[in-house]
This record gives sequence, C-alpha cells and structure tokens, in this order.
Amino acid sequence: MTWRPRLAGRRWSLRDCAQHVARAKLWIYYCSMNPRPSYSMLKTIANRSKRLNTVFWEVLIVGVAGVSSSRPRIAGLRTGVSKTRPQPPLHDHLQNDCDQMLGGAEDQGPSAPQVMGAASLASAAPVHWNHLRPAVSVVVGSAWLLLGAMVCISDATAAQDVPAPVAAATGGTTPRPASPAADAAIRRALDYLKTSQKPDGSWESGGFGRATSVTSLAVMAFLAAGHVPDAPGPYREAIEDGIRYVLDHQRSNGLLVSNTSHGPMYCHGISTLMLAEVVGMLDDPALADRARDALGRAVKLILLAQNMAKNPENRGGWRYQPTSRDSDLSVSGWQVMALRAAKSAGCAVPSENIDRAIDYLKRCSNPEGGFGYQPGGSPNNPRTGTGILALEICGEHETPEAVAGAEYLLKHPPRWAGSYFFYEVYYCSQAMFQMGDRYFLAYYPKLVAILLEHQDRDGSWLSADGNDRSGGRNYCTAMAVLALAVEYRYLPIYQR
Repeated sequence: MTWRPRLAGRRWSLRDCAQHVARAKLWIYYCSMNPRPSYSMLKTIANRSKRLNTVFWEVLIVGVAGVSSSRPRIAGLRTGVSKTRPQPPLHDHLQNDCDQMLGGAEDQGPSAPQVMGAASLASAAPVHWNHLRPAVSVVVGSAWLLLGAMVCISDATAAQDVPAPVAAATGGTTPRPASPAADAAIRRALDYLKTSQKPDGSWESGGFGRATSVTSLAVMAFLAAGHVPDAPGPYREAIEDGIRYVLDHQRSNGLLVSNTSHGPMYCHGISTLMLAEVVGMLDDPALADRARDALGRAVKLILLAQNMAKNPENRGGWRYQPTSRDSDLSVSGWQVMALRAAKSAGCAVPSENIDRAIDYLKRCSNPEGGFGYQPGGSPNNPRTGTGILALEICGEHETPEAVAGAEYLLKHPPRWAGSYFFYEVYYCSQAMFQMGDRYFLAYYPKLVAILLEHQDRDGSWLSADGNDRSGGRNYCTAMAVLALAVEYRYLPIYQR
C-alpha cells in the first residue's frame, strides 16, 4: 500500500517524497557549510512552488530530514583552513583551449610536480567529523523548521500567486518565478545524459574520446538540478558511476585526466571542482574517503602549478601543463573555481595563492571593458564571463573590472552562432547572477530563450559553432543544464 498524501492540489508518491528529502539533505549539507543563504533559498522555494501548503510541507520535510539525519556526510569543518579574504556566499587561442578542456594529458615525465601520498595531505584534505554530525544535524534541522515558519508567515498573503519580481539595482537576491519550459528542458537533458553515459561511467567529448572533464560536467549537471548521489532517484547510479570514473583516472601526481592532449589542466580543474562540490554528499563511506583523498591531492597540484616560477605578467595564473611557465585566463578560471569550491569543502587554500590569482585576473581585464585571453588581449563574451565570475567567487565583489565586464556583456548579448557559445552559456550565466539583478535580469532571459529554442528533440544540444561543436553533445548539453539551473541554487558554487 502506497502512502499518498494530497499536497498542493495533487498526490505525492513515495518517489516524490524521496526526491524532496534528497533535496532537503543537499540543502542541509550546504547550510551546514555556509548558512548565509538559508532564508533566501526558502524564499526561492516559496516562489517556485506558488503554494503555501507546498512550502509548508517542503520545509517540514527539510526539518525532519535535518533532525533525524545521523550519518556523517559533511566533508569537514573549516578547521585548519588558511586565513583568506572574506568568504562570499558561496578565442584566437580558444580553439586550443576548447581542445584541451575536452581532451586530457600527455605523460608528464619526471619534470612534472609530484604530490606526496595521503599521509602528507593533512593540510589539504578535508577534516572528517563524525562525532559532531548528529548535533549539527539537530541544530540545522531545527533552524530550518524555524525559518520555514517565518517564510510561511511572510508569504501567507501571497500564497496562491507570487507577484513578478522587481529588479534590484545590483547585488539583489530577488527570487524569480519558476520557468516550466526551462524545468522541462532540464529534465529532458538529464534523461539524454543518462542514456549517453558509457558502461565505465564516463561521458565522451565528441572526437576527443572519454574525458574526466566532460564526465565531471555531466555529474555537476545532475547535482545542479537537485539530484544527489546519496539518495534514491533516477540518476543516482549515473552520478556515482561518473564520480568513480574520475577517481579511477587520477594519476600518481594528483592529476585528474583520462586521455591525452597537451592541455591537462583543463580536465584537472573541472574535475577538481566536481569533487569539491560532491565530496560532502557521498553516502558510501569508501567512496567518500576516496573522494576526500583525491580532492586533497588535486588541490595540492593546483597550488604547485600556480607556484611555478613565472614572469610578472603571468604570475598568479595557470596554463595547460602543471609545469607551464605562462598563464591564460581560460585555464585559470577553472582552477580558481576549483580552489574556491575546495575551500568551502574544508581544504586548506592559502590566502596568498588567492591574492596572486586575483591580481592575474585583473591584469587580463581590458581598459575598454571585458576580459582578454591574456593581459593585453581583446575581450569576448566567454572570456569576460570567466573573468567576472572568478573575481566574484574570490570575494572581489563589484570591482571596477567586474562592473566594466558586466556592462560589456550587456552591450554584447548572447547569440546562438556566437563563438564558443556554450562556454559563454556556462560562465556568463553565473557571472551575471553574481553581479546582481540589474545585470542578471537584462542578460539571462535572452540566453535562456536561445537555449530553449535550440534544444533538440532528444533533449540534447549541439552548438552551431565549430569550436564548441567539436566537444560533442554531452559537453554542450551539460553546459546548458548548468546554465539553466543557476536559479535553483542547489550547487554551493552557485550561491551569491
């Protein structure tokens, strides 16, 4: 016999309840790590549900899940995390960049920096805290219930129909109404990704073969839509298999790559970002331990690569190889994203490394607005989105460089035939979200309209631009989902 309570005018099956509990656990995980956006997330639920009783039951499930949760899933406390800047809430050359991001690495040889074993990673690996988990779960769950009551009271007069949002000047967090068309597009895209996964857990990147980069992007696409690896759901197996594939392809020096090309740091940065986002969500103790160890080693390699001796123009950035002596904005953007997510997960990231990365990012800004591939280079949309987002997540909010970049993007709206469109889709959606509603609401709807218009019937996307197209449907589809899911705010890196 199936328990089917009637909520918000419809009946929920056990599968519906399981999905909501899974989302609840994800929110609990994030709020334990960074509680600042809790209230705005609940307000977003209220706007997306459009029904007071749905909000009530959502919050009730969240609270019950938090109070009753007793198994350790959170990756670690911020104990031992190096002091850094204030925490935020949570291409001429681009042809080569696209190739390298979708490819892997050559053998590094003896010159590549080698990372020591797990015993030497105490400063980089997250701290496990089984003994504190039950207490934190009770506190967080109780806080959710209290916050839920506050939201229900504040929204009681507008429970049936939430008014259209009013755009803020900048930095606003105005929740926006749900987009049924975008939600449906995400579901079709996830179904496509599930069916295109290889038996070994990987996803192919067009003509480049199986790659940790595209596999990690696909895993993050599922996470961004609210699907987690530690709860029943239609994509649980696909997520876990993808994580295992990435872990199985970490090399002895910490590098996360699976095939060969001359730009492994693309794959490494993307894969490190994925591990940092998922490490606290894993239910399988053995898999969780592997992910924590791999994340610590991966972060250490990123820091070693940045610390290579470089001239003043390239200092603070990254390039294709761990041993590269030059830098570019595209590769550096992924490493900054990975370090920021890893720091939120409990890894030690020295403040001086973040400071040097910020200095390099600012040197890539163009005096006329936007960001170039390297200092002094000409801007375009993908590079500009990369520069803005990297600065914002480092805590450099609304700097002159970021504001000038956002103004540049408003003057250059997205185009389906634009060069590196799906690179732009990923970075610019998040960058404008971080910059606030003044910029986000002026840019993002245009991008969403383009994506909805060009989604294929099987749920996938394939770029009209040859550079993106070479990455294949899995790459384009994962990047599209990550852009469409920005407003869900399920991934910690999406938080303002």
